[in-house]
Amino acid sequence: MTREASADWLRAMSERTSADHAFEEADALVVYATTHGHTATIADRIGAALRSAGLEVDVRDVAALARVPAAGAR
Repeated sequence: MTREASADWLRAMSERTSADHAFEEADALVVYATTHGHTATIADRIGAALRSAGLEVDVRDVAALARVPAAGAR
């Protein structure tokens, strides 16, 4: 991840809107960055494993995220 992308991601992590409701319901959030799709495949598998353990999981591409609530904010 480039320094600029990291800064954008950190900024997105600190902002919160009502559109973030889906994140509020999840027990776990798996965020990934990928160039060719391989990391997305791994992230989906991690999400599936967590779901099979009974957790509600949200798997998101960091490039598609506008805002993510702060950790523990419910």
